[in-house]
Amino acid sequence: MVYLGVGHSSFNLRIFPILKLLVLLSLFFLLGNYKLLAEVNASATVGYTHSVILKTDGSLWTTGLNTYGRLGDGTTTNQSSPIQILSTEVKKVGLSDKTTFFIKTDNTLWGAGYNSGGQLGDGTTTDRYTPISIWTGNVSKVEGFYHTLFLESNGTLRGMGYNARGPLGNGTTTDQTSPIVVMDSNVSEFAAGNR
Repeated sequence: MVYLGVGHSSFNLRIFPILKLLVLLSLFFLLGNYKLLAEVNASATVGYTHSVILKTDGSLWTTGLNTYGRLGDGTTTNQSSPIQILSTEVKKVGLSDKTTFFIKTDNTLWGAGYNSGGQLGDGTTTDRYTPISIWTGNVSKVEGFYHTLFLESNGTLRGMGYNARGPLGNGTTTDQTSPIVVMDSNVSEFAAGNR
């Protein structure tokens, strides 16, 4: 599978299939993997200025702008070609404006990058240049921008990060640097907007 994020947050690659095809073809030639098109899951996540690629072997690759360490390679050096971050054990990815998230095969949630509002949920507002463990529960999906939401397999929706306009739904406008419960049961799907 290949998941990627390109363009501005207002783009929705599910609405623009031709753009998605062009991006996938570009990755096909960029990665030089002739089996890649057969391995692509026809879905994409939306990033801002970086892309995250999950190959069928579970390896995680990133490319693009690397301010705040969003590529997860331990630096802030931009990358114009994909670099490998993990060699195995990744099953899903998610992007935000300046942060990369991924779910490992053990269903734990990890992330790297921008954290000034607590988007990474590690109890701090310190940017992370290498992936950190965020949640050890059974995570099935993650999305975010300036706030982050993630779903556990038991239907619990959790969130963290910027909350000035109340996107975390906890009745406050206070930023959250650690995951809080947004809804405690029966959540089957969600989407996270900008702020």
